[in-house]
Amino acid sequence: MTQNLTHLLDELEAEVLETLDNPTSTFRIDFPYVVSFTMPEDGDVTKVTVETRSETICTAHDETEVRQELKSHQPDFSTFYVERLIKWLCRNIENVNPVDASVSYGDDYKISPMTPVEVTAFKRDCSDE
Repeated sequence: MTQNLTHLLDELEAEVLETLDNPTSTFRIDFPYVVSFTMPEDGDVTKVTVETRSETICTAHDETEVRQELKSHQPDFSTFYVERLIKWLCRNIENVNPVDASVSYGDDYKISPMTPVEVTAFKRDCSDE
């Protein structure tokens, strides 16, 4: 019994010393985020929204402190994550197969008649793409 108690005390002492040397733990955080932006080339009509996940690490005493740290630093990191995602998209967008994409249509149709000149210009613009 004394040997078990000695062993238990040694383990406890080692844990206390480790905690004193490093009072905070390191946490891996895997979190979702959404980035939306518009395209200035078409007058900001086209809106791109990407839902994704990222990960980071944080040192803190507990999960509550981790959440507080993340919330307090989110404004500082928003540009970082947008830039990182746009660079990643630029490198990988050509690998997307249009067949694997999904399309949904809204109900806000704007219907207007076209002149023959507008039709010709429209067809020319479409063929240039």
